[in-house]
Amino acid sequence: MDNRHESAILLAAFLLLASLVSPRPVTRAEGPDNVYLPIVAAPFRGGPAGCAVAVMPLGDSITHGYGSATMVGYRRPLSQSLAAAGYRLNFVGSRAAGAWLDFDRDNEGHPGVDALFLRDRVDDFLSRNRPDVILLHIGTNGLWKPAEVVAADADQLLEAIYTHDSDTLVVLARIINRTGPPELVARTTRYNELLQAIADRRIAAGDPLVVVDMERALTYTAPDGVTLVDMADRLHPNDAGYDKMAAVWRAALQPILAGHCQTPHAARLTSAPATTAVAHRPYLYRAEASGNPAPAFALAQAPAGMTIDPAGLVTWTPPSAGDFAVTVRATNGVHPPAEQSYVVHVAATNDCPAETNVFYHLEEPSPPFADALGGPAAVCAACPKSGDGRAGRGLSFDGIDDGLSVAGGRFNWSGNDAFTIEFWLRRPGNCGGATLNDNEVVVGRVAPAGGMAWWVGVSCQHGGRARFVLGDADGGDDVVDVIAQTPLTGGDWHHVVAVRDPALLDARLYVDGVLEGVAPAFFSSGFASAAALEIGRLNLAGGFHLAGISDEVAVYNQALSEDDIRYHYAAAGQSQPYCTLK
Repeated sequence: MDNRHESAILLAAFLLLASLVSPRPVTRAEGPDNVYLPIVAAPFRGGPAGCAVAVMPLGDSITHGYGSATMVGYRRPLSQSLAAAGYRLNFVGSRAAGAWLDFDRDNEGHPGVDALFLRDRVDDFLSRNRPDVILLHIGTNGLWKPAEVVAADADQLLEAIYTHDSDTLVVLARIINRTGPPELVARTTRYNELLQAIADRRIAAGDPLVVVDMERALTYTAPDGVTLVDMADRLHPNDAGYDKMAAVWRAALQPILAGHCQTPHAARLTSAPATTAVAHRPYLYRAEASGNPAPAFALAQAPAGMTIDPAGLVTWTPPSAGDFAVTVRATNGVHPPAEQSYVVHVAATNDCPAETNVFYHLEEPSPPFADALGGPAAVCAACPKSGDGRAGRGLSFDGIDDGLSVAGGRFNWSGNDAFTIEFWLRRPGNCGGATLNDNEVVVGRVAPAGGMAWWVGVSCQHGGRARFVLGDADGGDDVVDVIAQTPLTGGDWHHVVAVRDPALLDARLYVDGVLEGVAPAFFSSGFASAAALEIGRLNLAGGFHLAGISDEVAVYNQALSEDDIRYHYAAAGQSQPYCTLK
């Protein structure tokens, strides 16, 4: 069968599906108890485990998962339900969101954006991650404009998608509505009607497009018109609402995936390669591919020592600086094979991030302890003792009254600022108790009078695991608590990195180079205070004192990338600092 014949058959299937998923309009009263049920309700037929499909969730904060308690949105319940049915679904995108780490968190959900923002960037999105299917929910943020204008914007986005790849299947949502005001509720409904007309025109012209109705999937308020039911706020669903959205996506995807996985498809590489590395530090790139059967991976071209495993994980430790050509090949017996050629640019040294705030190597035998950038020194009244560190010397804290202080003016981040705290820790033995005051702070800052407090350290309330707690200056309910999985007690060295990332609306905790905890993070105020930064304690009347050895304490005014964190972790194997200061 040639490609044109296969495309014609698939398009016919898409048109049939569109007639099922996009039925005639029905009023809310036609549904039982005013709750919309998915129209496609065929049972799962299952899919061969060897069929791999790349799906890109594309949209705004609703795609990201804002309003979900764990920011997984519809993506986690959709992924889990399709996995239970036997489908190998690979979410793709340049962003990752969600506090659960048991599903593929990749997506292209960009909070606050409209269709024109996506239109101007979608070519790059689709070049980096080549999806078979796009789940598109967009329009909410544009509806301060007339519905006709916003619908035309969405049409331009669809045109940009099909200009890039006319074979990409788009599952287009008639978007969820909002709880008010009435004129915007009506405008959203009007937008959805216009969106349906655009979709009908495109389907008739041959675009592979399916429409699903999210607007009628949710119950927005109780009969009193005030109490929220499936909504977390005026614009965003809660987890119950996201579960209903997942059911609608699933109903549309069932027949698509079933049909797709009954036909052989050539391999298609869907991931963007890692093109930078540092000499003598581990390079990683996880290649991903779709296809039926699921593709196998090989290196058609690679520098000496580079390998790729059956799951597509490319590993290598560059022996020197330079440019190295790589070609990843994915094959599954269906012609043609897929190849991805790129160049890895290897730097001789790992330069410190541009927004490094302070960096304490803690090499001095006695105070003061210098900031490597020339900033304020860390000083002490009751001083920790110098001892063997992870990279040279470190400081041993007695768990009683030792601690360092750093003048606090450099750490007055706003509620929208990114920052990272990083350190090495060796904590011999077990915690001395399991109460709040038994927790041990490695780096933190507190202003009791103002309410601002944050710290990173050992949670003795949780068996000695790493913990990152954030509370902003207004002393309200904006408190984030991230707990990792690995106990820091027991005497081994552990690398700990705590990241606050407003771009992804989260806080993350990494232990020994691995992401172990994520939590949604929203703040109504910032972290400004006259309080000092504390190392080895928290400036409170009792408790929170570290009983262990810390080394290489650094603070950054940016969110470190996973590559940065991995490189910094690897540096200790060579008894080196994380990075080289310029």
